[in-house]
Amino acid sequence: MNNYQREWLRRHYETIYKPAYVALMKFYPLGLEDLPGEVWQPIPDYDGYQVSNFGRVKRIYKNGKQRVLKPMLNRNGYLEFCLSKNDKKKLFRNHRLVALCFIPNPDNKPHINHIDGCKFNNFVENLEWVTGSENIRHAFDTGLLVGIQGENRSDSKLSNEQARYIRENPNNLTQRQLADLFGIHQVTIGKIQRGERYKSAGGAARQSKFKRIPEEIKAQICAEYQASVRGCGCKVLAKKYGVASRTILNIIHEAQS
Repeated sequence: MNNYQREWLRRHYETIYKPAYVALMKFYPLGLEDLPGEVWQPIPDYDGYQVSNFGRVKRIYKNGKQRVLKPMLNRNGYLEFCLSKNDKKKLFRNHRLVALCFIPNPDNKPHINHIDGCKFNNFVENLEWVTGSENIRHAFDTGLLVGIQGENRSDSKLSNEQARYIRENPNNLTQRQLADLFGIHQVTIGKIQRGERYKSAGGAARQSKFKRIPEEIKAQICAEYQASVRGCGCKVLAKKYGVASRTILNIIHEAQS
């Protein structure tokens, strides 16, 4: 994980997950009384621990005393519990404990999906076993991976006006200069210029150099490449036409396919 990804997670945690967790804990039931319809099951391999179909976890000590555990919040926005066995502690995500104890998994699917998209809703009715592709598809279908676009995102670093400036780039700055100017990653600059991010900002998206090269120039490059016995290889052609060697290879590949 690079520094940009760490910063994104930190911002998401501070602006979305943490405030929601603080609000949840004000009403989280820590009492020993069972809630209406609540059922408890022992957690496999962890004697003295039980989880309910409502997502609550409690510990039963050897002297008979019981305690409902308070969930913790990890940086990805999931609720976790710390279970102990043989003086060794291990963190378990809340939804995984519920699914393991209450939901059959005959196909041995590896992931657990929150049906309504809320990571805090760990009621058994809101969980299902899924494959990796099913999990991603659900995120797209529910809008979790698409989300709000542009400056309206809570984790947005740029206004639409700034994004439009990056896309139009009137001063012909390099991507590195733009990244330093706005304090974001160079990869993000490229995505904005190609129209993959901040679509609502407006401005004409930039096409790749490969798409901008005229067909007659492509034909000329192919002809010169075919005559490479005279020493005109990819690197020489790339320098001559002001493009990357990969672009030359793409042109040759397109002509041969």
